Amino acid sequence: MVLSLIVTAIAAVPALAAPEFELVSLNLTNTTATETGVFSFLPSGAQTDIRLTVSGTATVECLAPKGGILKVFPGSPMTNTGTVTNQSPEPSLIRGWNVGFTVTANTPTAVAKTCPKRWTVFRIYDVNPTMVTTEAIQPSGSNTVVARDEYRIV
Repeated sequence: MVLSLIVTAIAAVPALAAPEFELVSLNLTNTTATETGVFSFLPSGAQTDIRLTVSGTATVECLAPKGGILKVFPGSPMTNTGTVTNQSPEPSLIRGWNVGFTVTANTPTAVAKTCPKRWTVFRIYDVNPTMVTTEAIQPSGSNTVVARDEYRIV
């Protein structure tokens, strides 16, 4: 009989909600991505970093080691990452912690090995973003992702 009471008491405890993400706005240009959003139901009130990563393809021009020669690689993989640090979460009226943010990712970069060995990236243009990933990291500076949202751009 004692065992059944313990099981009933444990079953009556509500499960904690998983963190949720709400996108307020996303502005994409050829060189920057700016996102405004809210992560809700974070596990703690610790200072929070928000990391925005945009990935997709772009045209990459590579410069030969001795200069003068350019090679163009259309459709090359690229990423664009930005982080806003030390955001202060607000306590939720329901449970957990909420953090609102605006984060900007500047200057896309070519994925490693886009250019031939010893060549350097000269210019990136015709950016075509295909995926956006937003992560909440707690505590700030730790690289421990506590919430993540990812969506495709079509």
